[in-house]
Amino acid sequence: MKVASSIVAIDTTATINGASIDTEGDRFGELLVFYSLGIQTGTTPTSTVKLQDSADDSSFADIAGAAFSAKAEADDDTQFWGVLDLAKTPVRRYVRAVHTEGGTATACPIAVLLVLASASVKPTTTLPEFDI
Repeated sequence: MKVASSIVAIDTTATINGASIDTEGDRFGELLVFYSLGIQTGTTPTSTVKLQDSADDSSFADIAGAAFSAKAEADDDTQFWGVLDLAKTPVRRYVRAVHTEGGTATACPIAVLLVLASASVKPTTTLPEFDI
C-alpha cells in the first residue's frame, strides 16, 4: 500500500493541480481516492475533483471516467470516495488529483488523498510493529 496527499487540506476558490503519486508501473491493482469537502457558501458553489495521469510527471491528461460529479455541499466535512481498477483502466506512471471550484464560492476547505492498494509485488522484509 502506498499513500499520498495529492491535495493537502486547504481553503480555496481556485483550481488546484495536486501533487502526483508514482504508481511504479503495474505493481498496484487499485487506486483509492478519498475526497473531503467542507462547507461551501456563495452563489451556486460547486466542487469537482478529477484524476489525471502522466508518463513524465510533467505533462498531464485526464483519465477517462475518473472524475467525481460536481458537488454542492452545505454540510461540514462531507466525504466522498472512489476506486479505480488499474487492471481495467491502465494509467501512466504518475497520477494526481485536480480540484476545480465553480460558481461564486467563498473559500472552501478541501483535501484529496490517493492510496495505491492490491500490490502484485509484496515487500521482502517485514516492517517492525509498534503500538500507538
